[in-house]
Amino acid sequence: MKNTLQSCSDVQLASAAVSGSRAAFEEIVRRYCRPISQFIVYKTQNLQDTEDLVQETFLRAYQNMDTFDTSKSLKSWLFTIGYHLVVSFYRRKKIRIVEEQQLHDIPAAKMESGENADWLWNTVSQMEQDSQSVLWLHYKQDMIVDDIARIMKRSPTAVRVLLHRARKRLEKKLRCNTQISEQLDLHFRGTSVMEGTK
Repeated sequence: MKNTLQSCSDVQLASAAVSGSRAAFEEIVRRYCRPISQFIVYKTQNLQDTEDLVQETFLRAYQNMDTFDTSKSLKSWLFTIGYHLVVSFYRRKKIRIVEEQQLHDIPAAKMESGENADWLWNTVSQMEQDSQSVLWLHYKQDMIVDDIARIMKRSPTAVRVLLHRARKRLEKKLRCNTQISEQLDLHFRGTSVMEGTK
């Protein structure tokens, strides 16, 4: 049964979960817990808050599964819930900074590896929240512009502009360190607002 569920599409899992299958929902959690956790810990910089927000994300998803539109992406729907919980978190609570070593407890998704990847995402973390979110969702989660637009409740054009500006700001920061900038093969350079996005 477990192996059967693992081979199911997101739509099939969502449909089964709506029909009351706890096992199907558990497979949704298994499939998306890690990427949601990586996104939220990057935003909150706090492991305890991340655990709470991830649990709340899946609790809300479970409670509202019957509202999920199966013509849309389940992944982007879950990220929308998580994203808006993080926004609410920022509104009601000051962010506590955790020691850097705690952040390494969360396995990183593969984009680049080693010190350069750490340096890159540490640089992104110093940017404004919207820039962080759009870069993370696009490059770490490999989301297309339309999905990011739904998550952030922006138009696709607004997301393209935001992504373009975020890349330009990041490129400028990277140029401050020529050595690392040359080592990282970022495809941020020479990208127009409408190009280089999926």
